[in-house]
Amino acid sequence: MEENSIAKIIEASIDKKMAEVEKCFKRDRRERSLQKLVKRRLYAYQQLKENIERYKLDIENIKVEDFGKSKSIVFRNGATTPQDIEDIRAAKIAIVEQKIARDEEEIKELDFALSTIRNEEYYPALEMTFFDEMKQDIIAEKLHCDKSTIWRQVGRLIDKLCIVLYGADAIAS
Repeated sequence: MEENSIAKIIEASIDKKMAEVEKCFKRDRRERSLQKLVKRRLYAYQQLKENIERYKLDIENIKVEDFGKSKSIVFRNGATTPQDIEDIRAAKIAIVEQKIARDEEEIKELDFALSTIRNEEYYPALEMTFFDEMKQDIIAEKLHCDKSTIWRQVGRLIDKLCIVLYGADAIAS
């Protein structure tokens, strides 16, 4: 009987340790997922700014666009009267304005997050990595440090951005 109870204790200990290991793997996966998402957002940052300028030009073009008679402009909601050109123009502008608002909101959120780390010593390494898309060896040369330092410090800054952007989700265990 004593062997049976020892076996149960060992089995319970193993189960408990396996649960802890599994929890660590899940946390690590979640952290890597958030880090990957922050990297994607940082790489997109400059393009989002360019998109906004392009969208503003699109709106100006829509305002002066001559839709003429188009077979694609037929009827509204199955109605029997053709849609007014100004309604079409307003609808197209509204779609583009939604894109502008979405991109501006993303930029605003990223600007805030970046402002929290802007005074960090290796912040320029993050800018060079994501905004200038420079290689780490070139960044290391410019900042007079080792490539591994750049990799490690940019990773640390991304971890901080994860916390700013995702709050407790970035550190939940």
